[in-house]
Amino acid sequence: MKTNYNERDDTAAIRLFVFLLHEKGIVVRALYRIKFNLYVLKLKQGYKVIKGFHTKRKLLFQLEFTQKLAEAYCFELFPNGERYVVWNNYYWALMPYIYGNKVNFTQPADQMDTFQALLYFHQKASGIRLIEEVPNIRRLLPYYKFRFQNFMQVQDDLPNRHSYMFKQVSQWGLYALRKLSEEPLEKMEKQAVLDWQWIHGDVAHHNFIRTKENNIVIIDFDLVSLGPKEYDYLQLAQRMLCSNHWNVEELLRNIPTMQLLSEQHWFIYGLIFPNDIFREWNYFFRKRMWKQVDELLHYTEQQLTARLPFIKECMHMIN
Repeated sequence: MKTNYNERDDTAAIRLFVFLLHEKGIVVRALYRIKFNLYVLKLKQGYKVIKGFHTKRKLLFQLEFTQKLAEAYCFELFPNGERYVVWNNYYWALMPYIYGNKVNFTQPADQMDTFQALLYFHQKASGIRLIEEVPNIRRLLPYYKFRFQNFMQVQDDLPNRHSYMFKQVSQWGLYALRKLSEEPLEKMEKQAVLDWQWIHGDVAHHNFIRTKENNIVIIDFDLVSLGPKEYDYLQLAQRMLCSNHWNVEELLRNIPTMQLLSEQHWFIYGLIFPNDIFREWNYFFRKRMWKQVDELLHYTEQQLTARLPFIKECMHMIN
């Protein structure tokens, strides 16, 4: 059996994993690690993906949700009829391998098709009720506050020569939080819970796969929760604008539905909040990735320059 898993002293553990899979009816020819809880399995009949969850409750939630979503890319049973295997303190479930390529948010066609795929997901997921576990609820303002506070706590460790840059993004964050606190977000969130409205929660480009049939498939439901579907559209707009140098006119041209959202103040404040910059710096300090500091500084400066005209226009228009 081939494997790209090279951590020391884990050969026996991997062999045990393969043995446990064999007991479930999965004969592994090769095993490729994607990340600590995600592997691609090469089988005689093709490829499968196996994903691990640190609690059984989390796994059962995912199994029930994806089953009720009833899409081809959801979790599936092992050949012996069982739902999961326990290994290395994780609960592992099987998924189909999606053949295709990640979308590119700089491409107009991918922007349009990704939005349509997300719209389809919201339609399919709306009204799904679960038995296994009380679902998470996405509350935008506390979520943004938490991310902002984490960023502020590492201010002293940020490179001093770029203090002007961090001061600017902090001001944007504070402004957006103050304005968002005046918006009816809680009312939107309560209604979403009453309607059992689900959001994906992680609409990054790598979670959208364009298949060989030219369809867009959404993967990775780890952050799925109850919440206003507009929160997914906000995050999608943020990520697309980060990829196209904050060309708002292009985004609205490619996704006309965004025009209606852009007329709502809370949505504009959400775009002003530099969520991506806070996310990347918080991740940087959490993982202590010092070798990548120059790359992250370049990204921050590039994003600050690109979105400055947009933010100035928004503040002038709203105020």
